[in-house]
Amino acid sequence: MSKETIIIDFNHKQAAHCENGVTSNLLHHYQIKLSEPMVFGIGSGLFFSYMPFLKLNELPVISFRPWPGKIFNRITKRLGLEIKRYKFKDPVKSMEALDDNLQRGIPTGCIVGVYHLSYFPAAFRFHFNAHNIVVVGRENGDYLVSDPIMPGIERISYQDLMRVRYAKGSIFTPQGRIYFITGTSKELDLEDAIIKGIKHVCKDMLEIPVPIFGVKGIRYLARQMRTWPKKLGDKKASLYMGQVVRMLEEIGTGGAGFRF
Repeated sequence: MSKETIIIDFNHKQAAHCENGVTSNLLHHYQIKLSEPMVFGIGSGLFFSYMPFLKLNELPVISFRPWPGKIFNRITKRLGLEIKRYKFKDPVKSMEALDDNLQRGIPTGCIVGVYHLSYFPAAFRFHFNAHNIVVVGRENGDYLVSDPIMPGIERISYQDLMRVRYAKGSIFTPQGRIYFITGTSKELDLEDAIIKGIKHVCKDMLEIPVPIFGVKGIRYLARQMRTWPKKLGDKKASLYMGQVVRMLEEIGTGGAGFRF
């Protein structure tokens, strides 16, 4: 890795949720000033799924948002922006691609695991591999990171960044993914983008026939929760309930599944 200092002039803002925050910050960099809640809305970020057959930390997966990357993809498409997304088998090549973007002055989104994220407080760390950050520079052998969970720009070493970009052991693996904006539209049709965002959420929450998604999924989970103490025992039922709260209030950050 080159020791050259590169610092992109990037306006870091703290956010409630990582993908919304990264997307809002990237848009601001290209003079598209949309708040985190507006990003969440246009990107159709509200969703629900309960998948007991998938496990996260040995507990059932409960999600209040769509698959990682969907919010960024949807809002950039609806605003007519050009983007690039890549994933890499080779970690060294993934770091070279990141360095190349920094050389060209391109702030670059990365998906990482949080368990080994060196600047995270210990209480924040668990096996979750769909955290979003923006790499905005390099200095003294470290990378400069805009992580919307943190109040300011953070630093991380080459080895630590490569490690979290290839985190293992979860239902989602980052695989060195990067994403970034390559072109912007001169005229943004916000009204059309907002309407598409609302319609997509309504469709996902009301029309998916499988009963583990949307409103049907919420009702199904509610019925299942009533059976947990008898079916699982008090201790395991408490762990399952804790998983609901964590997915709702911490991974669905902002509280109550993205409602402040």
